[in-house]
This record gives sequence, C-alpha cells and structure tokens, in this order.
Amino acid sequence: MTVQVQELIDKIKNEGIQQAENKAADIEAQAQKIAEDIVKEARQEKERILKDARQEAERFKASAEASIIQASRDMILSLHKKIEQTLQTLISTEIKASLSSEQLGEIIAAVIKEYVKDSSKADIKVYLNKSDAEKLSAGVLKKLQSQIKHPIEFESAGDVDKGFVISFDGGKSSFDFSDQSLSEYVGAFLNEEVSGLLKKAVSA
Repeated sequence: MTVQVQELIDKIKNEGIQQAENKAADIEAQAQKIAEDIVKEARQEKERILKDARQEAERFKASAEASIIQASRDMILSLHKKIEQTLQTLISTEIKASLSSEQLGEIIAAVIKEYVKDSSKADIKVYLNKSDAEKLSAGVLKKLQSQIKHPIEFESAGDVDKGFVISFDGGKSSFDFSDQSLSEYVGAFLNEEVSGLLKKAVSA
C-alpha cells in the first residue's frame, strides 16, 4: 500500500513538473513572439521616422533653395533699381550742368545751320526757359539770325527747365533736346548696359 502511494505521489509530482515545464515553454514561446513583434514594430517605426525625416529634409532643402534663389533675385532687382536711381540723378545733374547758355547757343546754331542747308523752307521756333531765351535771343542767336535767310522765333516755355525744344514747321512738330528728354534717352541706354552687366555677373 505504501509503495502504491509513493508511486502515485511520484506520478503526480512528475506530471506537475512536466506541466510546469510545458507551461514554462509556452510562456517562453509567447514571450519570444511578443519580443519579436516588438522588435519588428520598432524597426518599422524606425524606418517610418527615417523616411519622414528624409522627406522633411528634402522639403526643407527645396524650400531653402527656393528662398535663396528668391532672395538673390530680390537683391539683384533692388541693386538694379538703386543703380538706376543713382545713374539717373548723375545723368540729370551732368546734363543740366552741360547745358549752359553759351553751350546751348552753339548747339542750337549748329542744329539750325545743318537743317537749313538742306531745306529751302523753314519756319523755325526755339522753345527755352525764360532766362536762356532772353540771353540767347539777344546774343549768339541774334548773330545767327543775320547769317541765315530763315526767320528764327524764340519763345520761353515753362515746361523746359534746361535745354531746348526746336520746331522747323512753325510748331506743328518738334525735336526735344530738353534736359529731361536727354536724361531719359541717356538713362535708358545706360540702364540697358547695367542690366547686361548684372546678368553677366549673376551667371558667372
């Protein structure tokens, strides 16, 4: 009887150990699977984060490049505008300084002489500011009048600051040699040259 009890105890004990071992093996397998799943998810999350980071970096790079390009364009436009303003001021100042009464007399005389030598008819009108009109009509151009057959009429014009406007058909049409007109003409030419130089500098 005692032997049978012992055998029963041993059997229960062995079966319990076996069940425990089996249970432990199951738990270990489940734990291993969970660990593998966690690692897999972690790797996937890592790849996602890296992918997002790369995409964000590319977007930032593209945005930064676009900002740099736009900033460069804005700087060039601002520089061009500043150069234009400086040139226009310089041109206007220099042209006004070069259009003294004496020089105007010489220029007007040269223009009139060149025109009338190829034309038998000319009704000449010269428009100047009041001061130059008074000086020139009583000076060098009075002498010019005696040298050519065509009558010359001098009129003061409030819209002419320096320089002159001349007509050979009694005022129906005219040629503008005022300081404003000359400044615009010279300024347009120089601004075109400056634009070309800036383009070369940017593309170099």
